[in-house]
Amino acid sequence: MEDPHDRQYNTWQNRNWANNKNEHLIDYTKAAPHNQYQLAIVMDNHGQHNGSGFFIHVKNQWATAGCVSINYNDVRTLLSRLGTKAYVVDVQNRAQLQNY
Repeated sequence: MEDPHDRQYNTWQNRNWANNKNEHLIDYTKAAPHNQYQLAIVMDNHGQHNGSGFFIHVKNQWATAGCVSINYNDVRTLLSRLGTKAYVVDVQNRAQLQNY
């Protein structure tokens, strides 16, 4: 959900309705070898107010719009290893890891 006023903001939902601030991600790039959102992991940007819908998702031939894309098998492996309390951190270099 991309609407910050929605109680399910920045979570993966499948609804039969959505307002214009939400996208139906499974419809993306159906012509590709893999749909980018066939498998995906939601990453929270923790109140940075720089957008929502930040994912690790399946890589295909198209660029992302700011997400992280990796090949399908790597997404499957990552999903199998993440627990329900996993915390994915977006850092630009090792030094930034000190903040977490």
